[in-house]
Amino acid sequence: EDLRMVRGVCSPKVIAPLVSHIASGTVLSDSDVARQMSHALAEVPDALLSLLTLLPEKEQIKLLSGTLKDLLNVNIEESDERFKPGHNRRTSDAIKTWVGRGILIFFSAALLTEMERIYPKDCPMEKGPDDKPTPAPLPIMVPGAQQVKITCVKKKAMTIDILVSKESPEASTDPNNEENFVIPTKNLPFSVQVPFETEFSVISSGRAWCCFDKTMSRGENREEFKMRIEPQFMFGAVRRVALEDFFAGGHFRKLVETLLPAPTDDPNSVRGVPLGVIQAINWVYNVIAFELECTIKELRPDPIKALNPHNCPVHHLLRVVRTVVYRTVASRPHEADYEPMKLQMVAAESTIYTFSRAMAFRDAMLGGAKWKHLPLLLDMMKKRLEPQWVSTMSKVLAAIINRKPEDMKSPFQALLLYLDIAMSRRTMETSDYKVITPVVSVYADLLEAGWTPTYEETQARPKHGVPSLRDPANEGAR
Repeated sequence: EDLRMVRGVCSPKVIAPLVSHIASGTVLSDSDVARQMSHALAEVPDALLSLLTLLPEKEQIKLLSGTLKDLLNVNIEESDERFKPGHNRRTSDAIKTWVGRGILIFFSAALLTEMERIYPKDCPMEKGPDDKPTPAPLPIMVPGAQQVKITCVKKKAMTIDILVSKESPEASTDPNNEENFVIPTKNLPFSVQVPFETEFSVISSGRAWCCFDKTMSRGENREEFKMRIEPQFMFGAVRRVALEDFFAGGHFRKLVETLLPAPTDDPNSVRGVPLGVIQAINWVYNVIAFELECTIKELRPDPIKALNPHNCPVHHLLRVVRTVVYRTVASRPHEADYEPMKLQMVAAESTIYTFSRAMAFRDAMLGGAKWKHLPLLLDMMKKRLEPQWVSTMSKVLAAIINRKPEDMKSPFQALLLYLDIAMSRRTMETSDYKVITPVVSVYADLLEAGWTPTYEETQARPKHGVPSLRDPANEGAR
């Protein structure tokens, strides 16, 4: 086939100026007509990039990475700030968000091809009417998806229809909600198509919930159903080998470094970056975590070889998670960012836990032999002393030093692991004190917040001159 036209319209020289022009027009469109025109024009870059999948993988990567890099270095046509305050900054933010959105959709199209979710196995737990734990609605999230096909393939003790809602978990239990999608359970399999709005520099969460009217069900809490999720993306189908080339060529690392510049005075923070970019990068790492989870469970016969700490920097992941934690703690229910940050927190929590359990990333998560990232991990932990988050971070701290996360009964147990390892060295160095100090600080913060160590944790004491609790001379010390 003659693909010269595809190569021409997908080239950075065409798409980069187009996206820059659209970004400039969408941030401050005053009239309804202008907004409608901008909305229609905003779909053009997506349509052009969707043609990339017609090309060989190496050409896809070359054109896509070239376009995204050119956009991050484009010279914005400056406006007079006296007449359009903030126009230049908003245009720049819109371009960066669109770049982050493009990376997310490309990764999602390659890795989130088809999934299965089971009720109640994959559901979070909530309090029922009698205060007993009961499964919450089954959550589905496919970041960047234009549409998701949800098929019920199996059911048990289901006497009523399954309801699918894009609105909220509560809406998926309301049979009177006209916005719900209905899946009859009499004749299976049965599918519904759930579309999501796509806008320029606005990232679709691809979020939905599946449940049923629990008050009318006669299943007596034995209800089960299995859903097959088939997402559809702007790029259509992207082969995994394309991601192999994207990682191996260093494109992911360079793009993330450009989108998340590190301040010289505090390399662990993220400043001056639009929320859309933070959301996009957080979700990208969450999609990568899905791939790592499949690798851990040995569900991938051909794991991506180039997916390693060099090509997928862990430090940027930790910076993004730290930013999400700080923003979540600072947000309030009446603010516009409150619900989006709660959603980002859920993604960040599962991402950091999965990365900590992936063998290839454990050492990088800890920061090498000097535990360079331990103070950063502890800072995240103490900033949000919420039971679920503290439990997750305790498991993370255990996993990255090759301890079983499920054995962590309390955060104090996880913290004492590091004190024990550091104090087992007969001669402690300055670098050891730099990491022990924040460990002790978090221990004190937990005590101050009302957390209580277990009896064993409060009784174990080292003898004089024997710093390690595991030293034979310390046996029986109290």
